[in-house]
Amino acid sequence: LGVDEVSVSSISASLIPLYRGSRSLRMKLFHSDSPMHLCCSSLKVRFGISRKFVDDSGLPRLNIVVDVPPDLCKILDACNDVAHNLSIDSGTSSDWRPTVIRKIGFANYPTARLQISSESNGDDAKCGTMVYQKEEFSETIQKLDFSIKDFEKLESALLLGTLVDAFFSLEPYDYQKMAGISLAARKLVIHLKK
Repeated sequence: LGVDEVSVSSISASLIPLYRGSRSLRMKLFHSDSPMHLCCSSLKVRFGISRKFVDDSGLPRLNIVVDVPPDLCKILDACNDVAHNLSIDSGTSSDWRPTVIRKIGFANYPTARLQISSESNGDDAKCGTMVYQKEEFSETIQKLDFSIKDFEKLESALLLGTLVDAFFSLEPYDYQKMAGISLAARKLVIHLKK
């Protein structure tokens, strides 16, 4: 859904089985009974991929922080409230992490973290998020293909100030006493300046 297609009153959260036949439950966000997926164009990268944060295998955690415009902020706040309330009602003791990050006095603009997924294929790990690039004022997009070990290409493409079109799902989590909503990027289109 595009941001302008979302009705805040149609956002809901439900506990569903982790998988078919499972007694374990996970939370899922919906918009009018459809899983919550959003697309937003021209999000500005505030912080690109950092080498400071690594996963258990020593590879960089692939995520970027983007500025959140007011219309998207309103939707993410509504999703956050619905999911947080269901989390409280379900009896979790995990600390809730807000979806929209607000740091008063620091750039004074709300931000959110987009997770870029990776897929393991034996010895090689590939980017699971589809990543494309397009030149400014052009409709032609080109797919970028790279392994996670060669992430410098992605790192150099997602620098501060870069604009991206993001297609993402909202995935509630409750893991190791931390809960919140992960914005899982399915597709990113990086705007290249001429």
